[in-house]
Parts: sequence; structure tokens; C-alpha cells
Amino acid sequence: MTYSKKLSRSALLATSFLLLPACSGDGDKEPGAINSGLPADQKAEDLTADEAQQICDAAIEYADEVAQSVGDDVSCKIAGLIAAQLAHSLSEQSTEETLRSVCEDTYESCLEDSDAAEAGLDFSPAEENCDEEALAACDATVGEIEGCLTATLDAFGTLLKEIPSCNTLTIDDLDEFALDDASETPSECEQLDPSCSM
Repeated sequence: MTYSKKLSRSALLATSFLLLPACSGDGDKEPGAINSGLPADQKAEDLTADEAQQICDAAIEYADEVAQSVGDDVSCKIAGLIAAQLAHSLSEQSTEETLRSVCEDTYESCLEDSDAAEAGLDFSPAEENCDEEALAACDATVGEIEGCLTATLDAFGTLLKEIPSCNTLTIDDLDEFALDDASETPSECEQLDPSCSM
């Protein structure tokens, strides 16, 4: 996955969640980080197919942990927020009471729609990116890639936890909260070449 671009798209569409604390040089990871079990200093360009898949599997497992921490109703919270933002953009004279009502109605309708409520967020990386060929030109280490993936997931998870509740929603919230803020590249990813995208 291409870290910043795919994360931005995921946030804007509110249907998918991108894969990614820093890694130490000896392969040990701090708690709460992606850990494939591979040596942190192993070069990505030297990964076998099984090892590349191992990183993807570890990323998916960590993504599931982040998803659980965000909450089962996050998709509906996003739907409510977007509906309120749309209503506000169509009529800047809308009161906060009206916008909260739009948000709450959308949120409740989403919860009542079993397909929408259960859809959640798709954390899985693209199958073609779980391939050693996708990393053949990458000179980063396993630790650097896992650190970037971890930081990206953490950033998006934090953003989703900050989605304002419908019953306390303010116009300032609508003006200030942007899901595409998650498209900012974490510092852990800034030095990685695009060829290292998973």
C-alpha cells in the first residue's frame, strides 16, 4: 500500500484502513507494534515470498487490534459526521441543533442497517503488495517498514477515536475535523522510498 495516498483515500471514503513505536536494531519491538518476527535489520529487497507475507500477516493482526480499540460503530460515526458536514456545506445557516439531528439520524439509520453497521473497516493490505517482488527495489529494513506501518495505523486509529459525538457536535467541530488529516506522512515513513510501499 502506498502509505500517504492510500491512507487519505481510505479516510475520505471511510471504508478502508491503511496498514502500519519504533523498532530496535536487534529485532525486538516495543509493545503495541507490528512484529513479524523477522530480524529488524533484514533488507526488504532480500525477503522471500513467505517472509513478505509474514510482514503482511503481522500488519493485519495489529490492524485488527487497532480496529477493536476504535469501536464497532466507527463506520456509522463517520457516516453521521459526513452527513452533518454536507448539511453544513449546503446551508451555512444551519444551527448546531439541526446539524446534531442530521448526524444522529444518519448514525442511527446506519446502525439499523446491519450490512452498513457490520461492514466496519477493511484493514487488509492489497494482495499484490504482500509479495517479495513488490519490495524487490526497496533498500529499507524490515524494522523500518514495520515502524512505518505501525505509525500509520496508530495515527489513523487516533484520528478515528477523536470523531466528535453527534450529541455534542459543534460547527467548529465540522470546520476543524477532517478525516483526510490522516493522509499526513508519519515521521517514521518520511525516509522510505515509494518502492518500499506495501
